[in-house]
Amino acid sequence: MQSKKFAEMRGRCNVIYEADIHLARDRIVLRLRRHSGGILTLERRSCRGDGTSFAQIVVISNLDSLREFASTDVCSEHLRTQYHAIERVCSEEAPIFPSSPIDCSEDVLDAIGRIQKCASEGELMVTTGAVLKHLGITSYTYKWVLADEKVRGIREQRCLIGCHPGWVHAYSRHRPCGNDVLLDYIKRRAAPAVGSEIEAYRQDRNLRLLSARYGFGSVLVCAAHPPGSSLFGVLQVGSRQIPPAGECALWRHRVLIRAIAGEILDWRVATVRDEAARATDLDHRELHVLRLLRNGRTACNVADNFGISERSVYLIFRKINQKLGVSHIARAVERASANGLIE
Repeated sequence: MQSKKFAEMRGRCNVIYEADIHLARDRIVLRLRRHSGGILTLERRSCRGDGTSFAQIVVISNLDSLREFASTDVCSEHLRTQYHAIERVCSEEAPIFPSSPIDCSEDVLDAIGRIQKCASEGELMVTTGAVLKHLGITSYTYKWVLADEKVRGIREQRCLIGCHPGWVHAYSRHRPCGNDVLLDYIKRRAAPAVGSEIEAYRQDRNLRLLSARYGFGSVLVCAAHPPGSSLFGVLQVGSRQIPPAGECALWRHRVLIRAIAGEILDWRVATVRDEAARATDLDHRELHVLRLLRNGRTACNVADNFGISERSVYLIFRKINQKLGVSHIARAVERASANGLIE
């Protein structure tokens, strides 16, 4: 169980530069963040006119990595001023890429367990890269995907870039009509798959050549699908070694890769829940009450659980309703579930 202090630390960092640019019906937000340990990350979020959004996060280890990310941006001409400003800030901040948090002699399962202990997204990216390097994997991306069940589409994506900084931009330019062939394949399947098993990827020679150019000579994708949730995670890993030898090497680690995909998703779910809890100021007892109610317990059951009177329970209900801005405890349970406050 994580401590309260750690829960308060999780996800926190300093935004040291931010720009909001409108391009036609779309909006692009650039945020440069400094995390603990001196890690710098750049987030590029594209908010489209249809309400969907796609965020890319890259660790800025030096100015060359920033320039590579900027030069491959499909909107680089429109964002030139902002990227120059970010470069100036990075020069002043002296970005560093910390030494690996994983000891080469450490057991791989212990290394994977470190993912849950990451206090920020930047630390998560550095740790994930180190864990995968432990397995001989040099490139990865991880997408948190939020599906929209009403339209059977994707509402939001957040992509961690643990490979060449320009890969996601280059892949986006290549995709016909915006289709993501790897995501389209894996979002319907729980089992890992290598590139040669995905027909749309196997038949697209230009995409395979582009992938190899950016460090994905061989590819394996793996999804993490929590039950009853519209949020899922997709881990794509790669090596410069071409198939079939490269795919065989990745496939040997599929169980561990699957575990890593699940750990990163769990980290995200916990982070969202912690942020929502801080925003609503719900304490641990109030969250416990909501979980009990969500599981079908009554006010009488809650009173027995805490050893208090029903009158005291209804006072707790009133506080919860006030904090969540609702008039009835049943609505509070619904809102807490929708915001990820209770599992």
